[in-house]
Amino acid sequence: MLPLADYIFLENLRLTVKVGLSAFSLTDQSFPVTITCRVQVPSQKPNTDNYASSYGDLCRAIKKLTAPMKYESLLDMSAHLMVALPTEMPKWDAQHKLIYLSIKKEGGLLRAQYETITRNLRDVKAPPIYTIHGIRSSCIIGIYDHERIKKQEVEIKVSLALPHHPFDLMMPKDWDESVRERLESMLRMVDASDFQTVEALAEACVQHYDFVDELTSLHATLISVSVNKPSALLDAVSSGVCITRQSEDE
Repeated sequence: MLPLADYIFLENLRLTVKVGLSAFSLTDQSFPVTITCRVQVPSQKPNTDNYASSYGDLCRAIKKLTAPMKYESLLDMSAHLMVALPTEMPKWDAQHKLIYLSIKKEGGLLRAQYETITRNLRDVKAPPIYTIHGIRSSCIIGIYDHERIKKQEVEIKVSLALPHHPFDLMMPKDWDESVRERLESMLRMVDASDFQTVEALAEACVQHYDFVDELTSLHATLISVSVNKPSALLDAVSSGVCITRQSEDE
C-alpha cells in the first residue's frame, strides 16, 4: 500500500501546444492538449492557514514551459515536464514530487478520437502508458447469420506499457510516425476481417501490433486491446472485451 500524501492538482488544463504530427503527418502544427497532474506537497500542521505550493503556480509553470516548445511526441512532452517542473515551481524542495501526469492530444490521428500518455509516478514500478482511444472501424463480426452479411461498427482502444524513461528526453524521434504506420496497418487488418467473436478480433489486434516497434526499437512490456461493439446490446451503451498480453521478455 502506498503511503498517504497531500497533493495539489490540476484537472483537464486546456492548452494549445505544438506536439507530434498531424493526422496527415504534417509537422509544426498546434493541437488541443489537456493536462491533468498532481504534485505531492508537505503536510501542513494543524491550525495553520498557509500553503507549501499553489495550484496557481503549477498552472503558470506548465503554461510557461510548454508555450515555446515544439515536442516530437507526447512521450517527449511528458518527459520534459517531469524534468522541468521542479525548476520552474517556486518553493519546490525535497518534499515536493510530481506523482501523476496525464496528457491528452486531440486531432493527431485519423479514425481515432484522441491519444494519451499517463505516468503514475507514485509507484516507481508503474510504466508509462500510451493509449489510442476511440479507434473506429467496420467489419464482419458476429456468430449469427444476419451478422455475416453486413459490416458492423467496432471501436477499439490500444494501450502500450512502455519502458521506463522517467528523465530521458532522448525519446525516439520517429515515435509519432511509427504510431501512425502501426495504427493504419492494424486498421487494414480489422477492416478486412470476418471474425465471429470480439475476443478473436482483440487477439488479432494484439498479435498485429507486436511488442517491439521495428521503426524505433521501442519495446512494450504490455499490450492491452479493448474492442467495443456498440450495436451488440440495445440495453447497454457499449459492450465488448478487453485483453492484456505481456511480453515474453518480462
